[in-house]
Order: sequence, then structure tokens, then C-alpha cells
Amino acid sequence: MAGAPRPNVNRTTPTAAIALLIAGAWTLAGPVQPAAAFNCSQAKHQLTLSSGTVSPGSGQVSTVFRFSVRYTDNAGCAPTLAQLALPGIGTFPLAAGGSNWKSGETLALTISLPAGQWDYAFTVASGSDNGSRIVTFTAVKPAFVKVAAAPPPPTPQPTPRPTPRPTPRPVPKATPRPAAPKPSAKNPRSSPAPSALASDSTPTGSGGSPEPSQLPAGYAGSPSATEIPAGAGLIGGTRPGQPGSPFVPIALVSLIALGGSSGLFVAAVRRRRRNHVTVVVEAPASLAIAPGDDPYSDEHIPRWRRPSLQAARAHSDGGSVGPAWQLAFREPTTSGTERRRVRYRLARLSDAPDEVRSTDIGQLEANDEVEVLERYAGFILVRTPLGTEGWVHRTTLGPPLGADGEELDEGESAS
Repeated sequence: MAGAPRPNVNRTTPTAAIALLIAGAWTLAGPVQPAAAFNCSQAKHQLTLSSGTVSPGSGQVSTVFRFSVRYTDNAGCAPTLAQLALPGIGTFPLAAGGSNWKSGETLALTISLPAGQWDYAFTVASGSDNGSRIVTFTAVKPAFVKVAAAPPPPTPQPTPRPTPRPTPRPVPKATPRPAAPKPSAKNPRSSPAPSALASDSTPTGSGGSPEPSQLPAGYAGSPSATEIPAGAGLIGGTRPGQPGSPFVPIALVSLIALGGSSGLFVAAVRRRRRNHVTVVVEAPASLAIAPGDDPYSDEHIPRWRRPSLQAARAHSDGGSVGPAWQLAFREPTTSGTERRRVRYRLARLSDAPDEVRSTDIGQLEANDEVEVLERYAGFILVRTPLGTEGWVHRTTLGPPLGADGEELDEGESAS
């Protein structure tokens, strides 16, 4: 059977079937196209911001804060705008740490801030035309940054000053007193006594030398050598040539002078009291004010204020000097209006009808016109042509003025 021929098998049928299947699938699915790439100007362009934060979240004005945000672009476009917004402070540009925009880069800024609590946000833009995009990221963490003011510098403590030690004062040493010379045994009277003594009254022994119990007071060997000599008194010595003290005579003279001056003062005071006499003088009947008499007439005005004296002073050798008109009203006197002229210069215009407690508000000159508004207790409330209102004394003003500006008698004005 080894030499028998093998049967003829057709192997092309399965291969053709597989090729037909592949061709049908290609016809139904169409040709395979590559995936389209994103572009910065296409509408599918997108950018993403994430992980917006600040570190540290709080500090002082000297602290340096780092603001950062994660930027990702699906087309790998670089940002055209990247900034940090701090409301109340301003906007600041962000810097990138690399250029791999599709995988994502961190945009950051390092800055110091003033004291306060500040919100912040990130704004980034990229792309162009239809692909232009701008995103503001506010979901930051922490939501705000708090900055405290710098603490005040510590108060410097004063450097303690060492307490000075007192300088020891030297104790004066006692100077030894020289020993008194001893008198010679042969002549005890050879050394003079410190003060004159009555040596004649000193008894002597039979040998001519004084006994120890009868030595004179000034004798060097005597225990009472430093005492006051017996013959020295307060006023003078008891013997000629002895010194005396002048204190007692000076004190006596001072006491005598003081007593004499005191006596003279007392006598003068008594005489002054005795000569004090109170004299009561009655005013003459001619000076009494009769009923109906005007107490503000010339007779009762001080002489230097009288209009007659003013007129006499205005007289000169060349004749009478006309009045110098000062302030005058432009409008004529109307019915019910009383106007007068000031009699003398530098008339006081006050704010109240009182000579003592009022305040000066101006001065009026002689012949100034005023308008009478009110009277009160010897004072008159007037208005000047300038509109100033104030009080003047009644004796300051002259008689009323008529419609023609001439002075009228008091009787005419009353009628």
C-alpha cells in the first residue's frame, strides 16, 4: 500500500473563504482613519485649574507667602494670561516651573503681604479664536490668608548702674599735746602764769618757796591751770591790763535802743488814733435836684464831657472850626424814627447797658449819627449807619435831629 497514490485534496477553498470575509468587513466598516489631534484654536480646546493654595496659611508682615495653582491644557497650549488676584491689594503675575502644559505645570508666586485677612483667586487664559479660554479658580484652600502685624520691639531694659560705694572718711587722729614744761625747783616763779594773778596774796613757806597746797592757779603744775583766771570778769578785768568781754555793753546798748524805738512807735500810733475825726458835710440846697429836673443835663455832666467845653476847645485863633462829619445816614429821618449825634470823641459802644460788666464792641467819634432803638436805666441802644448795634451812655448823645438833619430842642422832639 506504500506505493498507492494519495487522493487529490483541494486546499484553495478555505483560503478563499477567509479572504471574502475580510473584504466584506472592510466594505461594511470603511477605511480606518487616524484619531484627530486637538488644536489651540479649535472649539474642543480646554484648560483646567486645580490645587489652588497658599503656604503658609497665616503669618506676619515679615512672612513670605507662596501662592500656587496647577494648570493643564489638553492641546498643550501655553497660558497667555496667568495672574493672582488679591482683593484690596492688587493683581500679580504667576510664573511657571516648566512647559509641559498637556501633562500639567504649577504656576506660582512668592510675595509678602500687609497685615489683615485677604481673599485670593487665580485667573489663567490660553488659546485663540474659537479655542480661546479663560478660567478663574476660586475653590482655593485655605479660603483666605491671615497676616498679623509685627509685634512691637521689646522695651529695652535700662542697664543697672552699680551702686557707688561710699568713700571711707579718714578718722582724724588726735594730735598729742606737748607736755607742759616742769618748773625748776630752784625758782618756781620763773615761768609766767597764763593770766595775771594776785601773786602777792600767795603765802610762802619759811624757805621762800611756795608749798604744794598753796600754788597759784596759773601755775603749770596746778590741776586748774586751764580754768578761767579768777580775776577775769564778763565786763572787764579786775586789775589794769586784764582783757575784758565787750558782749555785755553791746547788749545793753541794743536793748536801750530797741526799747526807745518801741516807745516812739506806740506814741505815734496813739496820737494818730486820737487825731482821726469823721466830718459830715451836708450838700448845699443849690446842688439838690429839683423835681422835674433832668439829671443828665449839662449841669450834671462831668466838666470834661460837657458840650460847651467841647465847643470851646474847637475854637481857635482863626475862628470857630466847623464840625467834622463822620458817619451819617443816607436816608432822611422818617416818622417814628429818632436820630441823634454823638457829642464827643471816642465814645464807648458796648454790648450791654453796664459800665463795668459790659464789653466794648466799638467806638464812636464826635458828630457820628446814630438811630435810637431802646432806653434802659440811663443807657440808650443805638444803631450806626454801618448797621452796628450797641449801648451808649445817655450823656454821650446830643439832642434829636430833625428831618433836615438839624438838632432840635428837647421840647420840640417831645411835641
